[in-house]
Amino acid sequence: MKAKPARVMVGSAAAAFIQRDDGRVLLVRHAGTGRWVMPGGKNDDGPHGG
Repeated sequence: MKAKPARVMVGSAAAAFIQRDDGRVLLVRHAGTGRWVMPGGKNDDGPHGG
């Protein structure tokens, strides 16, 4: 019997640093942690990937 090939986990994410002329920076509150973070996100390929 042949062995199954190993799965490779590949992901991507993005964030934006947005600053106004007066020096203020855009932050959003993360829904899961409640912490202030830069706006952005990551892809979700689901349980089987791809």
